[in-house]
Parts: sequence; structure tokens; C-alpha cells
Amino acid sequence: MTIAGAVIALAVVAAAVVVLLESREDDVDRTTLAGALRLAPADTQRFSWTDWAGVRRQVGLELTASSPGPAVQDLLDRGFDADLTPSSALGSSAVVMQDRLGFSPATLDWELFNQGPGVASLAMRAGPGVDFDAVAAALRNEGYAEPAGPDGYWVSDPGQDEITAQVTPELLLIALDPENSMIFASDTGTGILAAVDAGARAETEALPAGIVEAAGQPLAASLYTGDQVCNALALARADD
Repeated sequence: MTIAGAVIALAVVAAAVVVLLESREDDVDRTTLAGALRLAPADTQRFSWTDWAGVRRQVGLELTASSPGPAVQDLLDRGFDADLTPSSALGSSAVVMQDRLGFSPATLDWELFNQGPGVASLAMRAGPGVDFDAVAAALRNEGYAEPAGPDGYWVSDPGQDEITAQVTPELLLIALDPENSMIFASDTGTGILAAVDAGARAETEALPAGIVEAAGQPLAASLYTGDQVCNALALARADD
């Protein structure tokens, strides 16, 4: 009876799985989870969301672009203790980002880490304290090659640029969209192009609307498509 009930329950949730870690109170346009999901590449199977503005409020910290590295580490420590940062791809890079790249969890509104078949990318909404000119200058100073055109992306060379050994590989390629306060990043050219294109379209519907609505406004969440659930989470034998 117990096994049969478990199988039924798994079949019901196979359409998508949402792990909600904490709720937030406000709902403001593109700063919401639903808005962020529309900016993800269409073939994404796993979404990892962190509402950094909400996390900072929750742990009682007000940080700026000039906050020192130890203050950012304090944010990470408090967020970890409150179980609000397990979905972030930026944890190990946050202090270096703050000190050397001009943006970090201290100044981002939110982060969405997207993982698909062989490709991963980051979409990050910059908060009002992020100066995109300063970010561009920081990237140039750290050795990132400048974009070939206005719609291009910055590229770091792991063989030459010291910064690559101190941040996540997902920050090897970075595209700046100051008009929409967005920063996109990936470890591959395919990933960064997919992220920028998806951000421009803002129409992705990889998850059923009901699932997105049910997720509400979490501070942190992990969401999976049905294919990811069935193929990677031990549900390969579940029925449709």
C-alpha cells in the first residue's frame, strides 16, 4: 500500500518539481521568479533561483558596490545559516566579484542559473547600485577581451587571465545589457548566445504556468522540467 501510494504521488508530480526554501513578500515586474523564468533558454531543464535583494533584506544587511569583501562574506554566511543560498552558482565567487568585477550578490536583484543538455548559463538582474560603465571597466582591467560589437560579449582567457582561477567557470563569458539591467554569463559561447537570445525574447515557457504560479515568490528555489525529473531523479519508470 505504501509503495503504491508513493508511485501515484511521484506520477502526479512528474510534470515538474518545485523545492521552495523561503517566501518573499513583494512582486515587482521583472524582479519576480515568473519574470526571470521567461528569460531562460528554452531547452533549460533545471532552474536554480536566488532572490538576492530578498536575501539581503531577510538577513538584515544593506550592501552597496563599495562594500568590502568581508561584508559580502557576511552575507553569504548569514544566507547559508538561514538556508537561503543553496541554489546560487555564485557563492564561491561572490567576494572576488565584489572586489574585482563591479557586481556581486551584494548588488544583484536576483540570479537564475539555467542548466540544459550540455549547456549552462546565468541570468542576473542588476540592482540600482550597479554601474554598467564601471563593470565594463572592471572586466577590461581583469583581462576580458571586449565584445566585437554592441551585442557581443566579454571573454576571459583561462590560460592568461588570473581572474578565471578565482571565479566560477560560468563567468568566463559575460554579456552586459544595461538597457534592461541584465547581466548574462556562461562558460561556453553556445551558452552565452542562448542566454542573450532568450533574454531578448523574454517568452520562455519551459514550465507549466500552474507550476510557476504555485511557486509564488520564493527567496530561493530549484525547479525542474518533467523530462529532468523522469530522467535524472530516479523516476525513469514512472508512467506518463
